[in-house]
Amino acid sequence: KLKVVVNHSDSNIGNPIDPKRKLKHLKQAFPDVDIEMSDPTTPTIIHHIRKANQAGIRNLVVMGGGQKAKNYEKILNGYNGREYKFETLKVKNLAHGPGHISSEELRNHAHDNNFDEFRKGLPEKIRGNFLHSRTIFQDVRRGLKPSKKKDK
Repeated sequence: KLKVVVNHSDSNIGNPIDPKRKLKHLKQAFPDVDIEMSDPTTPTIIHHIRKANQAGIRNLVVMGGGQKAKNYEKILNGYNGREYKFETLKVKNLAHGPGHISSEELRNHAHDNNFDEFRKGLPEKIRGNFLHSRTIFQDVRRGLKPSKKKDK
């Protein structure tokens, strides 16, 4: 079963949408997916991996983008057999594949007030909903440091 754990942190640079809005956007776009927010008591991926293992999960695929996926692969496989035990533990790098756009590129498009390019980089299910796409774009822009915004 697919489960998504969303980072509870926010920052003006790497995570400009506040956690509650982030969760709302994801649940709106993917209503059939089990989505939860990390929290201060279970802040890291290791906490959630352990939790999945304790719940009886034996085969796990973790997804991340770019460098994060590379870090996940090294760390998670390093702990397998010590902190938890999975028969298979794979990391899928979402930064690979046709049409991929990184979260950094999305933030740059929001920073540059370029909604059309921003929207092209969203998942198809969100991109197909103009109002939802626009709301996410505005939330990202709002979360970026005001001094970094460019208005055209």
